[in-house]
Amino acid sequence: GIMKKRPTPQKKPNALVSEKFTGIETPRQLRVVLSLLTAPKTREQIDGIAGASNGPEVIRQLRVNGLGIVCHMEKHIDRDGRKGSHGVYTLPMSERMKFFQWRAAMESRGLL
Repeated sequence: GIMKKRPTPQKKPNALVSEKFTGIETPRQLRVVLSLLTAPKTREQIDGIAGASNGPEVIRQLRVNGLGIVCHMEKHIDRDGRKGSHGVYTLPMSERMKFFQWRAAMESRGLL
């Protein structure tokens, strides 16, 4: 018989993300998304932008709302000369489009 080819696993964002972006719920979330449109951000930068020490929680909320924010790990050497790694968040083009579509819909309804 014919052997079935196993599907190759799809590379997904760090959390399950729905296709539909349900939107921004807080000023904190909006600040984070707008900052990611300009450039990738570290966890520390996200904390400062969000105005909270728990930036990853804001990222989690956005992912739950359907925005596929990606985190990749970058290596670094700390001030004591030890190797480590830190997360850098990025907003892929597909996810930027979700945000722009949501924002346009909100603006057209006079809600933003």
